[in-house]
Amino acid sequence: MMLEPPYVVQAEAAVFTARDFDRLAFMEGHWAGTQPDGAPFFQRVERADATTFRSFSYPTSAFDTPTDSSTITFENGQIIARMGDWRWRIVRVSADLIELEPISAPARVSWRRVDPNTLKIVQSWTDPQGRPQQTILTLEKLIPVVQAP
Repeated sequence: MMLEPPYVVQAEAAVFTARDFDRLAFMEGHWAGTQPDGAPFFQRVERADATTFRSFSYPTSAFDTPTDSSTITFENGQIIARMGDWRWRIVRVSADLIELEPISAPARVSWRRVDPNTLKIVQSWTDPQGRPQQTILTLEKLIPVVQAP
């Protein structure tokens, strides 16, 4: 995948700015997708405050009872994602991309904006036999952003 500047890449001890964290706004909204097993899923991402994004997963488009939740927080120059006991360190941020490296999680994850109404989520891991595995999910915004002609 070719990235267009500007983007920030940080390995171990990331030093991001509040402006870098603001670039994650592309993830906000109500989204619908299909799981690898064919089941639909629904995701809502919101900005809770200046240092926190929250994400909720739902079984239906009613968005009434979440089945899972996660957070992405800006902490002392690092951007950390949490879902239950799993944690990731964000290592790359742009206006269209976020890449997460596992701290205590089973897979690498990236979120990429394809266009204002489409996100691609890629999960990558190695199976017990050492073979690389990957799942790609496409999410469509339920309340689309209309682009001017």
